[in-house]
Amino acid sequence: MKIKQLPEDFIVEEISNFPIKDRGEYSIYRLTKTNLDVIQVKRIIASKFNLNYKDISYAGIKDKYAKTSQLISIKTGLGKKLNLIPKDSYSFAW
Repeated sequence: MKIKQLPEDFIVEEISNFPIKDRGEYSIYRLTKTNLDVIQVKRIIASKFNLNYKDISYAGIKDKYAKTSQLISIKTGLGKKLNLIPKDSYSFAW
């Protein structure tokens, strides 16, 4: 008997009590992804938006073969937000 056959069989949601401010040089996004690890998504974001890879941060690596949700921060400069377009395997919310 296989317990975990589909990514949706294993759901991981990061819970944070970290206070988020409205202003600052970093923007916080909720990253939801399936069948990708956060390092892959970090590379995609850096490439797509011409950002420095080191300016994208996360608190920990979640299971690749799962549906996961976690916070990431992106150094974008004071008050800037990125228009992150959802894809089949990942999406963002600000």
